[in-house]
Amino acid sequence: MKGIKFAVLQKRIKSALEYGLSFSQIDDFMLCPWKWVYRILGLQSPGRVSPSIYTGCLVHEAIASILRSRKLKPDVHISSETIKRTIKKAKISFDGNAQDKILYQAIAHTLVDSWYRLPMSTIFTNTKEYLGIEKKIEVDCERIRVYSKVDYAFKDFSNELHLVDWKVKSRFNEIDTSYFPLLSLQGKLGAYALYKNLDIAPVTFHYVIFRYPQIKQGKKSLSAYLIDIRKDIAKRPEFYFQSYPVTFLEKDLDDFEDELESIICNMRNAVENMYGFKDIPHHTSNCLGNYACDYLEACAKKDFGCLVKKEF
Repeated sequence: MKGIKFAVLQKRIKSALEYGLSFSQIDDFMLCPWKWVYRILGLQSPGRVSPSIYTGCLVHEAIASILRSRKLKPDVHISSETIKRTIKKAKISFDGNAQDKILYQAIAHTLVDSWYRLPMSTIFTNTKEYLGIEKKIEVDCERIRVYSKVDYAFKDFSNELHLVDWKVKSRFNEIDTSYFPLLSLQGKLGAYALYKNLDIAPVTFHYVIFRYPQIKQGKKSLSAYLIDIRKDIAKRPEFYFQSYPVTFLEKDLDDFEDELESIICNMRNAVENMYGFKDIPHHTSNCLGNYACDYLEACAKKDFGCLVKKEF
């Protein structure tokens, strides 16, 4: 990789910042400023798409399809076959083999189909008004457009606002709550954008987890393996599906405006004083801790050692 002159690097990052900030960009900067820079430069994260990420994308696609169908016809019956067809038609890239692709599609179908039929999926029955399905919402802060994609936003029968974020977790153990501070930031950003656009508070953010089952198919057929998963879900649905709601009051959202302004000012200062980046280690405590940076391995190998020329 050839080096990049300091002035060119600074100009590209300034341009990206003035264009707008997504939640994921803010997330990157908070975790590791270098990660934010690498993404702006278009450097791709190393490694394959994991089965849980692929399955998560399929889960999002299937739930969005269910929500759109129910929006058009609130009493519509969504069959298991409809969910399966939606997942098969999903245009989501996967670089594994065909057999694995079929397996992960089947797991996504099993998770969504099981959850949809459980009493715990009250999000559907509590919906009075659909506000957004896989929709981008944005606000202006410090003359910067800040935006975030929400999986689902709705108004309930008490006219209160709700945001929902679906996650598929691959670890077959207790949920890692150490990640919750960042989820709180994501929730606040979405809630703040809704609050500013609709002038309604409070806003409740629901972090809904689908737990990815262990792959222990062994010599069983795919159908027998999926039957076992369904049986296990029926026995302990609360293990496979969990929801963590957080309600943000009007004061919380007004206070968050100051927090967001501070974050944006820090990002601007970092860009204006980019020589300071040379003092930021590529391996921050966050990178080495629970929030494993996608670029950690590449940094360790010094693949980005010549990112910028010596003047930087």
